Amino acid sequence: LNYYGHQVNQLEIGEVLKPNYDDRNVSPSELVAYVMDETDLKAKLFYGLELAALQRLLANGFPVIVEKGLQLTATHGWMGHYLTLYGYDEQDEVFYGLDTFLGPWDSAGRQFEFASLDELWAQFNRAAVVVYRQASAADLADALGSESSDEQAMWLAAAERARAALRDDSNDAFAWFDLGASLYHLAEIGVNSEFYDQSAGAFDRAREIGLPWRTLWYQFEPYLAYLAAGRIDEVLALTDAVLTTSGGRNIEETYFYRGHALMASGDRDAAERAYERALRLNPGMELARRRYRL
Repeated sequence: LNYYGHQVNQLEIGEVLKPNYDDRNVSPSELVAYVMDETDLKAKLFYGLELAALQRLLANGFPVIVEKGLQLTATHGWMGHYLTLYGYDEQDEVFYGLDTFLGPWDSAGRQFEFASLDELWAQFNRAAVVVYRQASAADLADALGSESSDEQAMWLAAAERARAALRDDSNDAFAWFDLGASLYHLAEIGVNSEFYDQSAGAFDRAREIGLPWRTLWYQFEPYLAYLAAGRIDEVLALTDAVLTTSGGRNIEETYFYRGHALMASGDRDAAERAYERALRLNPGMELARRRYRL
């Protein structure tokens, strides 16, 4: 936003997106919503991109926010993380970016190796947020091709990239997770309803192999896939597990999707309490508000 002339800082935006300081997650879609609702700029969220797509975006003047995994220390464990990329050096095979872990006070750039970033970016299905001016929409489309405007093409490409990773390593839990998420979204947009069960199966495999315990702090498609497959008890068990962690108890989506499962199980009173808790944690959660009013 500063790049485009909007002089706001991380803390000011956080007051809108993260009113509960202990909330451990702000989703990429929430970043997009902030830009669309609070500024005169536009924003789009993409999944399943390649490093070459990031390079094309940067070469055409579009900074990119990527969501990726971060392993600080063995003690802290794995967590989700945002990185804003503003350039790259093809010869040295590095990106240049601003690291949110350094807080809003350090604007010094850092280098991130192509291969290392790609591995960590894949842990979030290669999610990327692009902020742009409306006048640059055509340039953005040219930089990304069909995946920029065709949701089906984007999710098909994301699913294929996950399958390619699994051909290299069938025990890649993150690749199974990415495949499950991509199949769920393909089913949701009407490509093939059988993908709901396939999505749930992919998440089963990811969990069998082993995922970091914070995974469901950031990515929620397993809840959606299991709900679509009628596996209500699975959603209740997963949200129970997340709620045993202090961070999980401060993530509104935990209660939101638990509310869905409770409503599907016929326990309306408990569902309403779950939705109400989601709203207390984040009053701006419109989806929960609409659901709760039912």
